[in-house]
Amino acid sequence: KLWQEINRQYAVLEESELVEAHHLPMRPRATSSSRMSPHVSTFSEAAGSVDQEVSEFYRNGFCHKHWVLLLGTMMCMCEWIDRSVLTIAMESIKEEFLLTDTQMGVMVSSSLWIVPLAITFMGRASDHMLKSTMLGLGVFGWAACTLATGCAGSFATLMTARLLAGLSNCAGYPVAVSLLAEFFGEREMTTAMGYFHSGIAFGGLLGLALG
Repeated sequence: KLWQEINRQYAVLEESELVEAHHLPMRPRATSSSRMSPHVSTFSEAAGSVDQEVSEFYRNGFCHKHWVLLLGTMMCMCEWIDRSVLTIAMESIKEEFLLTDTQMGVMVSSSLWIVPLAITFMGRASDHMLKSTMLGLGVFGWAACTLATGCAGSFATLMTARLLAGLSNCAGYPVAVSLLAEFFGEREMTTAMGYFHSGIAFGGLLGLALG
């Protein structure tokens, strides 16, 4: 289709040169919009809708829904800072508690053990209670468990703190996404999710660089 359009434009140029040379009237030609195929027309409509989505997301400046998105992004960022710092501290923890490689693997993965079962329950529960309250409780519990991980004096305490951190973390992602859907419409939700997931990249970067 692009090659046909180039040939058409080239034919128009050739005719215009011929008209200028012989002073002949030019024949009326169909415009590119009238010759446009349905697929090209659909693409143009989609491009217009993208502009509309972006304008809707940024319309009215920074308002309450953007504040909710900022807090959700910071939640994601803090979660990945926690994971990154724990990765850096693995060797020190292993030496301090005299752990084997197997024990280290069990400790690092322990926060994920409960996730497959608990995250479904948390998602279901968020449909029947205030999402902001549930999300706040989850973040508070996860922060307390992260602090307990740093203060642990034994391997058993460390494992317990990581298991509870995984349980609290289940109230994070599904509830946050559902909460964002209440503030952002269909035409701006994709943009909001892009900012929301940027917290993962920033959290990993800060955790590894500053940790």
